Amino acid sequence: MTVPTFESFMYPVLKNSTSEVRVTELAEVCAKELNLTEEDKQERTRKLRQVKYIDRTWWSVTYLSQAKILKRVRRGYYKITERGQELLNTGITKIDTNVLEQYKEYNDFKNRTSSTTRKSKEKDEDLTAEEKIQNSVNEIEELVKSEILERIQQQDPYFFETLVVDLLKSMGYAGTDNFAQSTKKSGDGGIDGLLNQDKLGLDVVYVQAKRYKEDNLVQGKEMRDFVGSLDVKGSGKGIFITTSDFASNALETIKSSSKKIITVNGIQLADLMLEHNVGVKDEKVLRLKRIDEDYFSE
Repeated sequence: MTVPTFESFMYPVLKNSTSEVRVTELAEVCAKELNLTEEDKQERTRKLRQVKYIDRTWWSVTYLSQAKILKRVRRGYYKITERGQELLNTGITKIDTNVLEQYKEYNDFKNRTSSTTRKSKEKDEDLTAEEKIQNSVNEIEELVKSEILERIQQQDPYFFETLVVDLLKSMGYAGTDNFAQSTKKSGDGGIDGLLNQDKLGLDVVYVQAKRYKEDNLVQGKEMRDFVGSLDVKGSGKGIFITTSDFASNALETIKSSSKKIITVNGIQLADLMLEHNVGVKDEKVLRLKRIDEDYFSE
């Protein structure tokens, strides 16, 4: 017997998460319920050399979390959600990605992944090995992006404002002296952060940050308030960042204003955090080998 696919782990993972449980413990429970032998448990993934049954437990946890039927309660620990319990109460004994498709959140994730992994309608067998690897990397990155936004929602009220400033500094917006600060705790007139573009602070970019749930869009009133705050500061430039998105009336407010305001929504925010390594880190480096044509040339 070999270690089954990660979908085979989904039902035992969910069934055994009625109270908060560590993923490594879930892996052992799954191994027992799936009748894995000690030899099976020694199997490793071919490229990254991860222990396969533990790796597949993590993947099942990740996918169940995307469907909001499992949730992270603290580092390394997960628990079934009310939605997940309702699913178990139906008497279901097998869970796979087809089952997850009944949930909007999972479909949103799948659609985002599809847009990055499949620019064409090619089948897997039509892809080169390198293209398949790139698709897998893209899928992992989409999972990380989703988790980034979820983790932000779990932090204290001031965390997001600090994160935004850290990101903008990493992007080079803090000017020559790299000065940027969060102002939320000081209650600075509706401004959450500022970035000095020069050493004397003559050119300042002001920042507004809204940590909103996905369905809570930034509205026109909030954008007008931000424009008003820029007027008070005598500034013509601002950056408005949210974990959700902007309503059309908020974008119309920018168009009708003389201010230069850049907007960043949740998807763009997660993209930028990955690009600039804010809140994420490199875990594995996969090296691909090619023939050195110069070595073999005459």
